[in-house]
Amino acid sequence: EYDRVLGRVIPVIRPLLKPHLDDLDHKIQPGMLMLTWQSMNIDGYLHRIHTGLTKFEELVNKINDLIENRVESNLKHISKTLLVDIQSDSTFTLEQFVNMQEKVTKKKTLMMDAKNLEVERAVEDLISIVLSFPMEDAGSATISDETIQKLRDHYSRLMYLAILNTTKN
Repeated sequence: EYDRVLGRVIPVIRPLLKPHLDDLDHKIQPGMLMLTWQSMNIDGYLHRIHTGLTKFEELVNKINDLIENRVESNLKHISKTLLVDIQSDSTFTLEQFVNMQEKVTKKKTLMMDAKNLEVERAVEDLISIVLSFPMEDAGSATISDETIQKLRDHYSRLMYLAILNTTKN
């Protein structure tokens, strides 16, 4: 069960989840060192692990849903955007063509700007979700500003690549 849930963690998000993973490992540790199957408090230990794993899986599901639906879908949409609209069934002068393309480009630029803003907000929401998610041993671990900035940089780079792909289309 533990491996199944950990397998669903997106690699780029793993450093952000390190304190949560450490908290989960802290819950599991007594079973590795002190408890035996004949111990009196094995039921409480199993309940504690199952509860912790369920909560962590809930966090992973929220993160994966946010990334899939708010980040990756917008990046794909931007990446597939065509900045030029050539109508093959009509003829037009150079001036008409330029005017038409300026309108199309402005419209597409506004759409891409909105998608970029949505991705930025989604990444900030992701960071907020992880930072506000409760841990049993909350005082011992924090997420560094460097780790948070690396996540922002990663998605900024993906946005750059999506825009670059758009210009190549």
